[in-house]
Amino acid sequence: KKSGDNINNKLQLVMKSGKYTLGYKTVLRTLRNSKG
Repeated sequence: KKSGDNINNKLQLVMKSGKYTLGYKTVLRTLRNSKG
């Protein structure tokens, strides 16, 4: 369940940074890793 928190944290950080594209790619990678 820690993975979900990490993703949420990254999303918030990305939105604050304003680098949506970069963050989106990172999130996609994390989600893929989570699913295995």
